[in-house]
Amino acid sequence: GHSVHLTLRGDALGGGNGTGCGADCRRRRLGGESADCAVFNATYGFVGQMNEAGLFVSHHMLKLSVYEERDAARPGSGVCARDVDQWLLASFGSVAELRDALAAPDRPRVVADPDGADGGPITYTWGVVDAAGAAVVLEWVLGSLRAHNNTAVGVLTNDPTWEGHVANLNTY
Repeated sequence: GHSVHLTLRGDALGGGNGTGCGADCRRRRLGGESADCAVFNATYGFVGQMNEAGLFVSHHMLKLSVYEERDAARPGSGVCARDVDQWLLASFGSVAELRDALAAPDRPRVVADPDGADGGPITYTWGVVDAAGAAVVLEWVLGSLRAHNNTAVGVLTNDPTWEGHVANLNTY
């Protein structure tokens, strides 16, 4: 059978325990929290891939994903790739709020999963849409964040990068 995992405001998340598999998964654990992955509390409750503010998060495969370097001065502050779905849903109520947070110099870095993580390393791109219809695609390529305004285009699928998809769309 399938289960639905409900996350409440204030729940502790992260720590390398995310699955990124949506509403019908069973939460897998790495045997406790990883010291390499940030732990955070939910500002917004969510079920599956949508939070209480109407923010929706999806992810697709992007084999070119290379996440940021861990901040040696702030151990355990990087959001591990497997926790990004949870982090986005738990932390942001709109695309504008997310974009502001990503522009902040002290924002958490998105880092590679710890060695030996269940299911192997996550290599994703994320699409985020809010209740007002604003959309952004987030991808980490060559260790740098690329945040694309996807409101007008509305494209997100597996490989290649967002720019590759837009170039392909422009050939038609």
